[in-house]
Formats: sequence, C-alpha cells, structure tokens
Amino acid sequence: MLRHPRRPSSAGRSARRPARVVAGALAAVLGAGLVGVALPVTAEAADPAPRPIMSGWIPYWATSDGVDSLVANEDLFTDVSPFWYSAQLLSNGNIRIAQSVSSASKTYLLDNVRPTGVPIMPAVTDGMAAREMAAVMASPTKRGQLVSQLVNVVVANDYDGIDLDFEKFAFSDGRSTWATTRPAWVAFIKQLSSALHAQGKKLAVTTPPLYDADYDASSGYWVYDWAGIAPYVDRLRIMAYDYSVSGGNIAPFWWVEKVAAFAVTQVPANRIQLGIPAYGRNAVSAVTGTCPTNVPSNYRSTLSFTAANAFSSIPDAKFTSSAVDRTAAVRTWVDQDATGRSIRETKFTYNVTYKGTKADGTATSCVVSRYGWYAGSSSTAFKARLVEKYKLLGLAQWTVGGEMAGQWSSLRSYATTIAPKPTTVSVDATDAAPLGGTTTVRARVVSGGAAVAGAKATLYSKPMGSATWTAVASAATSSTGAVAFNQTLSRATDFRIRVSPAWERLAGSGDDSTRVQGAASVRGTTSIAQGATAKATVITSPVQNGQEVRRQVWSSTKGWVTQDIRSTNSLGKVYFQWKPWTKKTYTYRFVVVGTTKVAGTTAKLALTVR
Repeated sequence: MLRHPRRPSSAGRSARRPARVVAGALAAVLGAGLVGVALPVTAEAADPAPRPIMSGWIPYWATSDGVDSLVANEDLFTDVSPFWYSAQLLSNGNIRIAQSVSSASKTYLLDNVRPTGVPIMPAVTDGMAAREMAAVMASPTKRGQLVSQLVNVVVANDYDGIDLDFEKFAFSDGRSTWATTRPAWVAFIKQLSSALHAQGKKLAVTTPPLYDADYDASSGYWVYDWAGIAPYVDRLRIMAYDYSVSGGNIAPFWWVEKVAAFAVTQVPANRIQLGIPAYGRNAVSAVTGTCPTNVPSNYRSTLSFTAANAFSSIPDAKFTSSAVDRTAAVRTWVDQDATGRSIRETKFTYNVTYKGTKADGTATSCVVSRYGWYAGSSSTAFKARLVEKYKLLGLAQWTVGGEMAGQWSSLRSYATTIAPKPTTVSVDATDAAPLGGTTTVRARVVSGGAAVAGAKATLYSKPMGSATWTAVASAATSSTGAVAFNQTLSRATDFRIRVSPAWERLAGSGDDSTRVQGAASVRGTTSIAQGATAKATVITSPVQNGQEVRRQVWSSTKGWVTQDIRSTNSLGKVYFQWKPWTKKTYTYRFVVVGTTKVAGTTAKLALTVR
C-alpha cells in the first residue's frame, strides 16, 4: 500500500497563507418517525439544469476572485466555505474562534453570495499549538466549550453551517498520538453535529486522505476515522491533493481515484466532496555550474502558484536577477506515467541561467533546471468524472477563484449530462369509501422514461381542508415502479405519495383524494289516492347541512326528470311534498349531490296513485 509522502508544514493548505500564494435530509426525519412531517415542495424543472457538483474554499486574501467565480457559476455550486476562522486557546485557558478576514471582505462576500442561494459554511482551522486541540477534545469540559463557541459563530452570523479544517492532528501532533486522539475526535464531531443540527445547521469536515481501514502506517491519516464520524457529518471533504509537495505530481488521477474508492466504503457517497487542486508548484531539479554571488537568495525555492496564473508564473519572475537568461517553458500533458498509471496533469520544465562573479571576482555562471506540475482545466474535467462513477456529492476546490477560467464551460456541459432526472409519481386513490372502510392508494413512479424500482415511497395524509400533512407509511416500489397502501378511512382525506431523491433522479410526488361514500335512505308514502299529497323524508349520512338533494321521476321518453331541489338541514334530512295526478305507479329517485368531501348517492321510492 502506498504511503502518503510526509507533508511539511509549508505545503498544501499552508499555501493558503498570503505569504505563500502570491500568484494568484427528509430521509433522516422519516427514519426517526412518521409523524407530523412538514413536506418540502418538489420542483420538477422542464429543462435540465446542471447537477450542482462544485464546492470549495474562498481564501480571505483572494475574496474578490473567489466571489466572482462563484457568482458567475452559482448553478454548479452545492455550498461554499470562505476561509475565515481559527480556533484558538487563550493564555487564560478559554477558547475563542478568531476571525481572520476583514469585516469589509466578509460583508462583501455575504452581500454577493447570499443572493445566489448557495449555502455558506465558513471554514475553521486549528489555530492552537501542536497537541493542544487534541487535549481540548479529550476534555469533556473543554470540548463542550469549543462546541459552544463554534455553534455561536454559526448562529450569530446566520451561516448555513461550518467546515472544520483541523490538520494539526495529521501534520504536527505526531503519529504516536493518533490512537488517543481518534476516539476524542469522534466524540467531538458527534457532539458538534448534534448541537448544529439542533439549530438547523450543517457540519462539513475536511481531512487529508485515508487509504484503508487497517489503521497502520500505510492507511493514511486514520486519526480522522471516517467510519466513526460518518453518522454525524453532512459533508466529508477529502484533501485529495498534495500527493507531492516538492515539485512532483499535485494530484495524480490514479491516486485520487484510489482515495475516492475507499471513502465510499466508509461514508455515504452522497456526503463526499472530493477535494481537487487549482494550483501547481515550481521546483528545482538540478543546478549545474558555479552560481555567482548575485544569485537570488530564493533560487532553490519551491513556490506555489494558482492554476489561473500558470501561464504568467512559468517561468516565475521571483527567480530573476539583474543578470539572468530563461528558456521558454516546455509544457507537456501527461496522461500516464511509465508504469501506465493515470496522471492527467501538466508538467513543465525550463532553465534559468545566472551570470556574474564569484567571491574572488572571477566570472562564473550556473544553470538552474526547474520543473513542476499543475492541475488545470483538463485535470479538473477528468476528476469530475469520478463524481458520476462513485455517485459522490461533488468536488471541493482549493481554491475557488484560483482555477483556470476555461474549466467552467466543460464542467457545466458535463454536469448537465449527469443532471438528476425529474421523477413523476402518478397517484390513484379510491374515489370514495365508507367511513371505517378501506381505501387503497396506488402510485407508479417513473423517472427518465423508466420505472423506478426499489425506491422508498412515503404516504402522507391530511384531512381535507387541513394544511398539515402527516407521514403514515412507507414501502419500496416494485420492479414496475408500483406501490400501494391500504388505509382505513375515518374522514375525507387527501393523500400524497412522495419518493425521495436519489443520485440519478429528483424527488417526486403526486396527490389524490378519497371522499367518504355518502349513504341515503328514504321514508315516504308508497300508495295514495288520486289528488292526495305524497310525502318523503330523505336521510343522508354523513350529516352535512345544506347538501343538495334532487327529486327525480322516471319517464320512459325523457329518462330521469328533476322535479324538485332541496337542501338538507343540520340533521342531514330533507323533506319533499308533491301531488302526482295520473293513476299509475311512479318510480322516484332522490339524488344526493356529491361534494368535495362526500361522494353522491341515491335512494329510490316507488309510489302508486290509485
């Protein structure tokens, strides 16, 4: 198993520091109980919109660039994390969440991003000394203080959630601490998740990669225990970059896929955001000759640059001096390495020649061969395919605003091809059933023209005229997309069947109603003398005041002819009187007209006139 290269503190996420980067769930509710659930509105777009597959971090030193990228591509974003806060331990032992962004930059981002509707989940880093955060989490009292402080920041600023980016466990504390820190980390995440969810807020957790569940030297950064935190996190963001921090591959494709393949065995795939780089590194591969005394002090340095500045940063002007020659950079797209592993990044090489004198004044020169890699638009496009392959929530980019502008058109085209399809739920409930009887509510679920099999369908009901839906039953759809529920009817009822979304389809719902089957009886004279008055009393059930009842007589030439219309009283009764003149036997029908809540019915009376 590959061991992840040791990452010095100056690499990767430390490239976020301004000095280093200069260049640039209804289902859960239903699982808890099917009672009194407020239903979300299901929208089915006529035209396919791209699947939102992007997230990432906007650093405080590049707020404008990040905001511009997000606003121009808001349809692709699931959420975004401005890089704003640091958890700190004060000298008096108290914990505070310090803000690292200016109020003006913070306001600028909020004012521009909130109108897009993209959820804002600011990132919080570990600003404590090595091992201090681990000690805080191991202490129930201190852990509670940290949780309280984090939740207060989210609630006070009305953020949608928060992103934890605590990296010192991995890169500062030492591997010997991991076995102790690991359970404390899980306990902390569980407590924070509960507190945030109680406020309707989400929790994202950013970690370096893991490779297996063996928890040994080849397992990656197992202190973060993906399986342990899986029940509690809404987002797992994996830093699938910094494979090399000294000029080698930034995020070779084979390695990124390896990380993704393991992650989905530990955490639900629809919560995973695969971190991708939008940067590169420029390093020294060789120095030949004797360099002059006027060589720049940084001539052997490895520096980072954003992908957006790849063409202006290579060769990098930071390595210039008053006497220098640079060759043009040779850029090569590397699809595979010599062993056949997928790389899918751009490599570059160039030479810098420094000319001058030695300390003794004699002329000299040296050639510094530089090289590096960067992840541009094509690298991003290939990694995006892993979203579909592993059914991930999406990608998380370091940094939003640091990317090549060309990535967005290709991402949007691809995201449109994997957009979730609308789901149609056709519901058919028994039109009417007697009180206490059984009504059957059936549905067929179709998405993308095909039956949806094995989907969880939930039946909701509400009394007609009420505004409150209640979940009453759930079942899986059959191979033909069908599902059926039998319910005892206690009143006129509206039904809704909702199918939760899946990776490949949107949520869908359909409605129908079952009315109470009305009943009627008639009591009246059945034989009268010619010229006498006939009487009839119609009794309806269920009782409805003002329900229309029509007295009709059968005619061999005209069919049923309405002769009188009356309305029921508060007891559900209605009275009729009339005088039939011709001597014969009449057939009368009393039609109780149906309403939205009660299905109509009839009662008959035969009357002989002597």
